[in-house]
Amino acid sequence: FGQIPAPDPRRPVDDGSVLDRLYWEGRAFEALGQAAPARERFDKVVAKDPAHRDTAERLGRLAPPPPPPAATTAFAVSGIPGGLAIGQRLANRYDIVSELGQGGMGRVYKARDLDLGEMVAIKTLLTPAEGNSGADEERLLREVQICRRVSHPNVVRVFDLGRFEGGIFITMELLEGQTLDEVISPFDSLPLSRIRFFLSEIAAGLQEAHALGIVHRDLKPSNVMVMTRRLKILDFGIARMSGFDNRLTRTGLAFGSPMYMSPEQLKGEPLDGRSDLYALGIVAYAMIAGREPFLDENPAVLALRHMQDPPPDILQFRPELPAPWVSFLSRLLAKKPEERYASAREVIDVLTTLPD
Repeated sequence: FGQIPAPDPRRPVDDGSVLDRLYWEGRAFEALGQAAPARERFDKVVAKDPAHRDTAERLGRLAPPPPPPAATTAFAVSGIPGGLAIGQRLANRYDIVSELGQGGMGRVYKARDLDLGEMVAIKTLLTPAEGNSGADEERLLREVQICRRVSHPNVVRVFDLGRFEGGIFITMELLEGQTLDEVISPFDSLPLSRIRFFLSEIAAGLQEAHALGIVHRDLKPSNVMVMTRRLKILDFGIARMSGFDNRLTRTGLAFGSPMYMSPEQLKGEPLDGRSDLYALGIVAYAMIAGREPFLDENPAVLALRHMQDPPPDILQFRPELPAPWVSFLSRLLAKKPEERYASAREVIDVLTTLPD
């Protein structure tokens, strides 16, 4: 795969190039209303080629992230819609230290647990005034219920739930590291030995969840934390328990990220752990190729490609990839669940046989 040269400013970048991949990925997130990941992709494109397509114009139209509150300020929760203030004490127990990030459901903070004397992460649900419904609150409640059932080194530990004026929050272990999407790069290929370790760690966490009847339903690199010696799966917020009353979805309605959703999930069909294995295949493909197999500006077109099109030949991105890896990807990315590996345990066993 090697190092990709900088684009020639005298001519447009060819379709399928790294910059186009980032551009269309940003367009897809933009279409989904996810400003933060769209802005991240557009920033990378502009940094390499400010004149690439209409990236600069689109970046300018995306609202900038809100500035963090001053460290010396501590407002009431109601004074900052959906957010907490640095220095604020929450529930008479947690001192908010800093904001770690924002997502579709809320914000994540670093806080000091005064009772335990240690640092934790706090995830809040944005207030209804910012456009969230009771379904979002139910997802967060479900995340607590689900994650507390999954006790495994490769799944983030969730501690407790609380309420504050205008919202609810959950506390979880504070993780130091990078998300997997920050590790994957179209410019530098990951060694196969490292990819095998990453996939084994993720599959181990999925195996535990699937044994409890839990399907993650939103497995993607940004929901995997890479630490020094371990990976942890994050955000079971839209997971569901197999066989339970499906209050979070309706027939024909799919939740998740279109770039990583299985064909059966996109169709709104019943899911089992093999749907997560398809998503794991997309993660594996992205780590090997430096990009996802299917990219399109239109989420609907992207969904159709997942349901109908075979993934691009991985060898065009990594010609030296050993044949067992090609077969491994092909099995994970089969359109029909029954043609994939039967379980995460089987995936782990196969990974031990793959060459570097």
